[in-house]
Amino acid sequence: MHKPRICKILKVENEAENIKTVYFKDRMISSRIIPGQFIMVWIPGVDEIPMGVSHIGLNSELAITVEAVGEATERLCSLKEGDFIGVRGPYGRGFSPPGLSNLIIGGGTGMAPLMPLIEHCVREKVKVNVLLGGGSLSKTPFIKKLKNILNTQLECFKVTTEDGSYGCKGLVTDLLDEVLLKNSFERVYACGPELMLKKIYEYSLERRLPLEVSLERYIKCGIGICGSCYIGPYRICVEGPVFKINELEKIRNILGEWTRDSSGRLIPLK
Repeated sequence: MHKPRICKILKVENEAENIKTVYFKDRMISSRIIPGQFIMVWIPGVDEIPMGVSHIGLNSELAITVEAVGEATERLCSLKEGDFIGVRGPYGRGFSPPGLSNLIIGGGTGMAPLMPLIEHCVREKVKVNVLLGGGSLSKTPFIKKLKNILNTQLECFKVTTEDGSYGCKGLVTDLLDEVLLKNSFERVYACGPELMLKKIYEYSLERRLPLEVSLERYIKCGIGICGSCYIGPYRICVEGPVFKINELEKIRNILGEWTRDSSGRLIPLK
């Protein structure tokens, strides 16, 4: 489980500007993973990085969605069908199973680990409302995929872009009042920029919503040894990356305030 296994890339899809989805097969991961858990991906000759899984398919098929923001992710985005990567995992805690009525909120590539939840809801024919936010149409992933699969009365899909180039102009959190005025939800899931998650957490706390969020920190080992991914008392790679609303109370004062770089230095988020 902790040693990388070499996998051949099956296909690569363009999701948005500098964002690609890479498909591969791994029987060990696919037989164990639950939505929200992460894997470690080794890019030969470059580095090993944590990645959320954006698709859990049949016949051991999996996918990761990656944005080119640094050396490792740029190399990963440059790989083609037939190239090889190494994978190990799955690690961390995932999301609780969806209920009969679900609200899923994603910001940018933060929608990636939420995609398997959406696929589950569609497959099981349970109610799901999906809110997706991004900076602009060209930089927001999954719009086309979600429009294709969220097309029945059980499903609702809304998009916001900060520049107004698609959907509603503004932030995805601007839609919360509108959606919650018309619906009640058994589960609320969110992943995206931490400032967005903090706002959703505070909103959910006031209204006693059954929220679960996936947080991000710099992860090196993936198994809780190095301590690089601590936030308060929690190791993102072990106690997270998914946290329930009551667990966020312990990090309420630091959520959305800072993160750490690869050296462990504190980096303000505001």
